[in-house]
Amino acid sequence: MNNDYYIPPSSATVEEKTSIKPEYKIMDTVFAWLSVIIGFFFAKAFPIRQNTLGTLICIILLFVFATVYFKRSEIRFCRGSYLLLALAIIFAFGFITSGNDGVHAVLFMFVLAIFLYWIYFLSGLTGKKILGVNIVSHLWYSLFALPVLSIPHFFSGIIIRDKGGVGKKTMRSILFVFLGLWCAIIPTGIIIALLSYDDNFMGILENIFKSVTSSVGDILLGFIFAIFIFGVLFGVKFSSIKNEGGEQKVNKLKTEVLPAAFLCASVTPVLLVYVVFFISQWDYYMSAFTGFLPEGMTYAEYAREGFFQLCVICVINALMLLLFNILMKKSGKVTDGIKKGYSLIISLFTMVLIATALSKMMLYIGTYGLTRKRVYTSWLMVLLACVFIVVILGIFIKKIKIAPLVLCLFVVFFMLIALPDVDGMIAEYNVSAYISGELDSMDVDTLSEYGVSGVPALLRLEEHLKGKSELDSSEKACLTLTQNALIEIKSEISGLSDSVFTFNIPRYNAEKLLKEYK
Repeated sequence: MNNDYYIPPSSATVEEKTSIKPEYKIMDTVFAWLSVIIGFFFAKAFPIRQNTLGTLICIILLFVFATVYFKRSEIRFCRGSYLLLALAIIFAFGFITSGNDGVHAVLFMFVLAIFLYWIYFLSGLTGKKILGVNIVSHLWYSLFALPVLSIPHFFSGIIIRDKGGVGKKTMRSILFVFLGLWCAIIPTGIIIALLSYDDNFMGILENIFKSVTSSVGDILLGFIFAIFIFGVLFGVKFSSIKNEGGEQKVNKLKTEVLPAAFLCASVTPVLLVYVVFFISQWDYYMSAFTGFLPEGMTYAEYAREGFFQLCVICVINALMLLLFNILMKKSGKVTDGIKKGYSLIISLFTMVLIATALSKMMLYIGTYGLTRKRVYTSWLMVLLACVFIVVILGIFIKKIKIAPLVLCLFVVFFMLIALPDVDGMIAEYNVSAYISGELDSMDVDTLSEYGVSGVPALLRLEEHLKGKSELDSSEKACLTLTQNALIEIKSEISGLSDSVFTFNIPRYNAEKLLKEYK
């Protein structure tokens, strides 16, 4: 066993842990109130697109804050916990290296997911390894169950106790106050809606909200983050003391409940339909590999149809794989052989469809260039192909743990689109293809959608068009659109805040290039 990833279990038995009540010390209360400050900084970081560096700093502060607290709580850190910590910080730098707002939003959720699992791992609830047995169940508990179960500890820890038990009564009162305010939202909203016919009344309300929204809104958002941070950060620790973390439930969970005969009968008709479909559509699908477009279809229709077919079939196939690998009863070598055989057939069918769809997409990209959707769909296809390759290898090599390896694949693939400036790379590719003659036309409107990330490519396109001795009508229109796009992006940049917290590498490069642009 690799001791680098091992967390020694508590010396207390399950019965003893169940009877232990969490003890909140002065240190817990101090850190609880400090979490309000952390939550306030998180609130100030939004929206992410305007405070990219601020979001990165808040993420680092969050992990530093949690590390200090757990160190003070004498919770042991191992290499696995440091690995998760480093992974989160590396991904957080995507806020300043990428210029895509959508990527920033997904990245923020991903880093918070790492934070939740890191806390779960540190409390010793997952056992021995970061990607150990029942990883899917542990991820479910850490990302969805524990954050909800742990929030009540916020109210328990934030109150200073005395021997007379005033703290418990105060906590109960606070809980009832929050519950009452929550219940008041609906009737208050209904009454305001009914009284909205009066212009004077609505005018007064609008003035009130205008005057307090900027301050009260920030405080409220900060408090929500404080509850989240403290509820998870501290709550999971105390939940582990009471054995509420769910590991006992995960380890005792029985999923192998369905007989092989039932599962085979459920899946076999679907596989037969696949066989008939492949035979009937053989020429149609193989045209993707030969580079010829089927008659009566455009490149866009051909590529999109392949992609949506892939998505639906992959979902169905993934469900079938789950049925065989999770729900089938183990009753000897026969059922094990059935499981491997069906899993192999499903995976091979899916691989053929993925290869066909990828060929379609490459044909589409070669004709029309790159866009965000084309890049992300191609990324998804390649990721799915790798997942099913892992499944196939896992059938023949027992040492391969499919779920942990698939999770690692997703992390690596997500890093490929989260850390680089993908929008800038797309813009550069399209301009290069247009200049070299691979693309017959240039969609400047799409380039302008990439904002600051597309500035270097737009400037390069403008320079190319200006350098030509004579321009036709389409090239003149392209030049005009390019210049208008650059002026619009420059105006947008000048309207953003100049705070240091708004720093972003694509924006910095665009500002430098457009500084003297007229």
